[in-house]
Formats: sequence, C-alpha cells, structure tokens
Amino acid sequence: MGTQGSWAAVMAQVTKAPGRVLRGVIITPELALEALGDNKRNRPVRLGTVRRYAAALTGGLWNHSLPQIALVYGDGTVADGGHR
Repeated sequence: MGTQGSWAAVMAQVTKAPGRVLRGVIITPELALEALGDNKRNRPVRLGTVRRYAAALTGGLWNHSLPQIALVYGDGTVADGGHR
C-alpha cells in the first residue's frame, strides 16, 4: 500500500475492511503526528524508553522485517501501537 497522504486516507482503507489487517502502510512522522495529535489516552513519554529505542535503531538492532502492529478504533483513534 505504501505511504498514505493523510490519516483520513489510512482510515478510509480500514473502514473498507473492518476487523482485517491492513498491510504495507508506512507511517511517516507526519502521519503519526496526525494520528496521535489529539489522542488523550496515550501514556506519558518515558525518556528512558525513547533512548532505548533510539539506541536500537542507530545500532542496527531494530528488526524491520517483523510486523509493527497498531490497533485503531473505528473512529480512527489509535488504541495500541502508538509508541512505535
């Protein structure tokens, strides 16, 4: 599927197949900001976790072949996976 133009475009694909896995969506920083912008349910940022993720990424330890799952509610709110 590749990069989407907006979070609304991603959600349009999700609504076409409720309960199904949408594969190949590349979440850019811009899409993440749009998706998480008004999410009041996120946990606070933990700087230690951010540093561990950054170290894994820069150290080549992040396995891009594993699926990175995000779950969304029908209204487009991110239910789980926002930390990725």
